[in-house]
Amino acid sequence: MHFPGVRRERPVLLHMSSPINVVIGQDLAPEAPATAAGMVLGVSVALGGALYVALGRLQEIAGLTTGMTIGFALVIPAAAVALAELWRDPEAGR
Repeated sequence: MHFPGVRRERPVLLHMSSPINVVIGQDLAPEAPATAAGMVLGVSVALGGALYVALGRLQEIAGLTTGMTIGFALVIPAAAVALAELWRDPEAGR
């Protein structure tokens, strides 16, 4: 779908957390850090792409405002999971 007057910029914020995810994956699999990095990046990009398609479909059905509200609301559980993981890990303050 093309929207006249809307510029298509490269999504800079899309891969902002990738280095953090790679380090976490490498910490979880210290015997195979390259494999862990590849798996983490592959799964995160595939999952993100699938969620973008689902959110786009939701916006077509429910409307742009409702879809954007739901998209922004999904940040809250993601932040809660990240905080719970940081609090659980004793080496998180390193």
